[in-house]
Amino acid sequence: MLLPKDTNPKNSIYFYGAIVCNKLEEVKEGEIDFLDLFTKSREESEISLQSFVLTLDWLFILGLIKLDKFGLIKKCF
Repeated sequence: MLLPKDTNPKNSIYFYGAIVCNKLEEVKEGEIDFLDLFTKSREESEISLQSFVLTLDWLFILGLIKLDKFGLIKKCF
């Protein structure tokens, strides 16, 4: 699923992860709401909600994002 062999590379979690990280870099406050980040990510790529959640899970496991006590997504890089 991370690197699909039979689909376009733009449909991989790696590609979506790069988009999400770029959108987090653009946020001036350093934290963003889930739906706002999803909306901003959809402006650049046709990412589904399921793929977006999987991408956030992957970035969390890598230690690149975390949730604050209010449920906002914060970057850790």
